[in-house]
Amino acid sequence: MNENVTLSLIFLIVAGLVSWLLWLISRHVLRTRSLRAQTLLQDKLIEKLSSSGALIEAAQGDLSAVLKSLVPNGSGGPSEQILESTRTGVVALCVGAACLVLRWSAQSAIGRELFLTIALVLLGLGVGFSLSAFISYRLYRALGVLASGKQSQ
Repeated sequence: MNENVTLSLIFLIVAGLVSWLLWLISRHVLRTRSLRAQTLLQDKLIEKLSSSGALIEAAQGDLSAVLKSLVPNGSGGPSEQILESTRTGVVALCVGAACLVLRWSAQSAIGRELFLTIALVLLGLGVGFSLSAFISYRLYRALGVLASGKQSQ
């Protein structure tokens, strides 16, 4: 492979990693804000329902709508988290494998070392995310949080 092509690929991979990191940070910030807003809502609800009269009044009204509003937005529950972790792990494994293939075709020693380093990091992340999904699945099943997979029809 030409030296310019190798440098271009290295630049694209680094740019992709930086973009992915920025996306993860922004997603974390959004989740933190959402949880903070939800905590404020729950605190206000607890304050409102602290007296027995307010509790009886809320029970006579539409309490289910209030309780549904307490469910965090964007959290699809345990199965959604397991699927997200699995998807991230598979993508990281595939990109890591692609970096290994590119390493074999790189002609400069620097390019080969960089592709190897990026591949090892991505493969490690992929294995970690996949292992995390597997362990979460097993724990959720053991605790009874997930359905057993057998559905009666």
